[in-house]
Amino acid sequence: MPIIMGDENKDYKILRVRGPEEVVTHLRNMGFVPDAIV
Repeated sequence: MPIIMGDENKDYKILRVRGPEEVVTHLRNMGFVPDAIV
């Protein structure tokens, strides 16, 4: 399970995503925009 940290003060819903590339791609397809991959 990826670790997702969000910040309500930002325009995008997800700031940092920790997980495999597939997770990041899936989140982008859902409309989330990871700011940093850690």
